[in-house]
Amino acid sequence: MSKPENFFRIGANGETFDVDGYAKTSALPISCIVRRGEQNLDSGTVAERNYLEIDLGDGADLDVVEQQAIALGFLTANEGPLRELGAAPGITSFYLGLQETVYPDSAGSVMDVSPALMEIALKIGMQLTIWACLNRKPRFSAMTNICRRFRFFLVRKGQLFSSWVK
Repeated sequence: MSKPENFFRIGANGETFDVDGYAKTSALPISCIVRRGEQNLDSGTVAERNYLEIDLGDGADLDVVEQQAIALGFLTANEGPLRELGAAPGITSFYLGLQETVYPDSAGSVMDVSPALMEIALKIGMQLTIWACLNRKPRFSAMTNICRRFRFFLVRKGQLFSSWVK
């Protein structure tokens, strides 16, 4: 079985964005460059825009809390160069991508983004994008899954409440 695609990255793209010119002068660790008209690495289709990506880690192997800590460290350490990237001529999309794995035996998924990460992303001028990726392999055994569906916990004002769903 192939490994899921990685979406834990920073991306910048635009039809007229000069990715080659930008890459020559950038100090950022660019992982991937695709030019308009070339094969798109994500889908195999022809790319409609020039784009670059900066991989921050493996989103399929890192949980969301780890991704946010890594992203916050990277954005903080590279705030100036990232602002320059976002302001580069031709950029129409500039984002930080986080990846949440969703399993078929779960009732759903919730992802909270830390205020510190939201603040620095906004300060840099990038949007936050969250990819929910379906992992088709169940995460829990049948008995664990049954228990998870009927028991829930609620934390309110520092107190833990436990109830059974009827």
